Amino acid sequence: MTESRDNQNYTGYLDDGRAIYIPAWGARQAMTNLTKITKILGEQDVFAIAEDNAGIAMVSLMAAFSAEEPDMATNLLCDFVCAARVDGEKIMPGHYEALFTGNLFGAVEIFAKVVHAQYSSFFVSGLAKVNSQ
Repeated sequence: MTESRDNQNYTGYLDDGRAIYIPAWGARQAMTNLTKITKILGEQDVFAIAEDNAGIAMVSLMAAFSAEEPDMATNLLCDFVCAARVDGEKIMPGHYEALFTGNLFGAVEIFAKVVHAQYSSFFVSGLAKVNSQ
Protein backbone atom coordinates (compact mmCIF):
# COMPACT_ATOMS: atom_id res chain seq x y z
CA MET A 1 0.00 0.00 0.00
CA THR A 2 1.21 3.47 -0.73
CA GLU A 3 1.17 6.88 0.85
CA SER A 4 0.27 10.20 -0.69
CA ARG A 5 0.38 13.89 0.09
CA ASP A 6 -2.16 16.51 -0.91
CA ASN A 7 -1.35 20.08 0.18
CA GLN A 8 1.07 18.52 2.68
CA ASN A 9 -1.70 16.40 4.23
CA TYR A 10 -0.72 12.73 4.49
CA THR A 11 -2.71 9.64 3.59
CA GLY A 12 -1.30 6.16 4.09
CA TYR A 13 -1.91 2.82 5.75
CA LEU A 14 -1.03 1.17 9.03
CA ASP A 15 0.50 -2.30 9.05
CA ASP A 16 -2.94 -3.84 9.67
CA GLY A 17 -4.32 -2.18 6.51
CA ARG A 18 -6.35 0.58 8.15
CA ALA A 19 -6.20 3.95 6.43
CA ILE A 20 -4.50 6.81 8.25
CA TYR A 21 -4.93 10.48 7.48
CA ILE A 22 -2.75 13.15 9.06
CA PRO A 23 -3.47 16.83 8.38
CA ALA A 24 -0.40 19.05 8.04
CA TRP A 25 0.41 21.21 11.04
CA GLY A 26 0.84 24.94 10.63
CA ALA A 27 4.42 26.22 10.61
CA ARG A 28 4.37 27.45 14.21
CA GLN A 29 2.87 24.21 15.58
CA ALA A 30 5.25 22.08 13.50
CA MET A 31 8.34 23.92 14.79
CA THR A 32 7.09 23.88 18.40
CA ASN A 33 6.45 20.14 18.21
CA LEU A 34 9.79 19.52 16.48
CA THR A 35 11.51 21.30 19.36
CA LYS A 36 9.63 19.16 21.90
CA ILE A 37 10.24 15.84 20.18
CA THR A 38 13.92 16.57 19.61
CA LYS A 39 14.40 17.58 23.25
CA ILE A 40 12.68 14.43 24.51
CA LEU A 41 13.90 11.82 22.00
CA GLY A 42 17.08 13.30 20.55
CA GLU A 43 17.96 14.48 17.07
CA GLN A 44 19.19 11.20 15.61
CA ASP A 45 16.10 9.28 16.70
CA VAL A 46 13.82 11.96 15.27
CA PHE A 47 15.65 11.72 11.93
CA ALA A 48 15.17 7.93 11.92
CA ILE A 49 11.52 8.08 12.99
CA ALA A 50 10.83 10.64 10.23
CA GLU A 51 11.78 7.89 7.78
CA ASP A 52 8.66 6.03 9.06
CA ASN A 53 10.57 3.77 11.43
CA ALA A 54 8.24 2.53 14.16
CA GLY A 55 10.95 0.28 15.62
CA ILE A 56 13.23 3.24 16.34
CA ALA A 57 10.20 5.12 17.70
CA MET A 58 9.50 2.28 20.13
CA VAL A 59 13.10 2.07 21.39
CA SER A 60 13.43 5.86 21.63
CA LEU A 61 10.16 6.22 23.52
CA MET A 62 11.11 3.38 25.89
CA ALA A 63 14.32 5.25 26.74
CA ALA A 64 12.35 8.46 27.28
CA PHE A 65 9.82 6.66 29.51
CA SER A 66 12.63 5.48 31.76
CA ALA A 67 14.19 8.94 31.95
CA GLU A 68 13.62 11.48 34.70
CA GLU A 69 10.56 12.99 32.97
CA PRO A 70 8.46 10.04 31.71
CA ASP A 71 5.28 12.17 31.72
CA MET A 72 6.78 14.39 29.01
CA ALA A 73 7.27 11.35 26.75
CA THR A 74 3.80 10.03 27.53
CA ASN A 75 2.18 13.39 26.74
CA LEU A 76 4.23 13.72 23.54
CA LEU A 77 3.10 10.29 22.36
CA CYS A 78 -0.56 11.05 23.11
CA ASP A 79 -0.43 14.51 21.50
CA PHE A 80 1.13 13.20 18.29
CA VAL A 81 -1.21 10.19 18.07
CA CYS A 82 -4.24 12.45 18.55
CA ALA A 83 -3.20 14.37 15.41
CA ALA A 84 -4.21 11.37 13.28
CA ARG A 85 -7.42 9.99 11.89
CA VAL A 86 -7.65 6.23 11.49
CA ASP A 87 -10.33 4.81 9.19
CA GLY A 88 -11.88 8.28 9.13
CA GLU A 89 -12.14 8.63 12.91
CA LYS A 90 -10.14 11.27 14.80
CA ILE A 91 -8.29 9.87 17.77
CA MET A 92 -9.50 11.85 20.76
CA PRO A 93 -7.44 12.28 23.95
CA GLY A 94 -10.35 10.95 26.03
CA HIS A 95 -10.38 7.71 24.04
CA TYR A 96 -6.62 7.19 23.99
CA GLU A 97 -6.60 4.83 27.00
CA ALA A 98 -9.37 2.61 25.65
CA LEU A 99 -7.85 2.46 22.17
CA PHE A 100 -4.32 1.56 23.18
CA THR A 101 -4.57 -0.36 26.45
CA GLY A 102 -3.13 -3.74 25.50
CA ASN A 103 -1.98 -2.32 22.16
CA LEU A 104 0.88 0.04 22.99
CA PHE A 105 2.64 -0.68 19.71
CA GLY A 106 -0.49 0.57 17.90
CA ALA A 107 0.08 3.98 19.48
CA VAL A 108 3.79 3.86 18.61
CA GLU A 109 3.06 2.95 14.98
CA ILE A 110 0.67 5.90 14.63
CA PHE A 111 3.20 8.16 16.39
CA ALA A 112 5.86 7.16 13.83
CA LYS A 113 3.44 7.87 10.96
CA VAL A 114 2.70 11.34 12.37
CA VAL A 115 6.40 12.15 12.72
CA HIS A 116 6.96 10.89 9.17
CA ALA A 117 4.02 12.88 7.80
CA GLN A 118 5.03 16.11 9.51
CA TYR A 119 8.82 16.03 9.14
CA SER A 120 10.05 13.71 6.37
CA SER A 121 10.12 16.52 3.81
CA PHE A 122 11.89 18.75 6.35
CA PHE A 123 14.73 16.23 6.50
CA VAL A 124 14.69 15.73 2.70
CA SER A 125 17.55 13.68 1.28
CA GLY A 126 19.06 13.23 4.72
CA LEU A 127 20.66 16.67 4.53
CA ALA A 128 19.79 17.46 8.13
CA LYS A 129 21.87 14.46 9.24
CA VAL A 130 25.08 15.92 7.85
CA ASN A 131 27.09 17.84 10.42
CA SER A 132 27.57 21.42 9.34
CA GLN A 133 31.11 22.66 8.80
